[in-house]
Amino acid sequence: MCAAVFGRPAPEIRYLAPSDEMDRAMRAARAALPAVRARFLADDLPPRARLMVKHEIAEAGRSEYPWAYVTSCADPGRVLGNSAGDATLDPGIRAGRPIVVDATAIIGWAIWIDGKGIVEGGQTNVIARGHAAHGSQAPRQGYGDRIITPAYGQARPRARRGCR
Repeated sequence: MCAAVFGRPAPEIRYLAPSDEMDRAMRAARAALPAVRARFLADDLPPRARLMVKHEIAEAGRSEYPWAYVTSCADPGRVLGNSAGDATLDPGIRAGRPIVVDATAIIGWAIWIDGKGIVEGGQTNVIARGHAAHGSQAPRQGYGDRIITPAYGQARPRARRGCR
């Protein structure tokens, strides 16, 4: 409703060149993901907290890394969730819509509490804010930061719309 009346806010997109620092943050996030997944499955997150994952969408030599709210991760090979924002490289991925994310496409995670923002994880956002080439530089308490880079090496499975 608000978007229909006021229009959608411009997405906050950060354009980055690949860096060793971001590569390290992505590897660390992937290494920590099994423990975070176990906490999610055990319902051991802080009160009102939501688990989010940042995943890769690769298209035409570029990669984008949007966030998704996790609704299920019972299968270690994939995450079911809802997209936290509209993707630029895949116009079918829209905020609030169901999404299936292949676990190999996950490059980061965060624990989000409304009113507080990211309270744990989110290291790729910290690095992105320090290395953004252009776009909005104002720090936000949001999850809306999406990173677009030249593609990082190997192609990963695309996120799928819906819960198939």
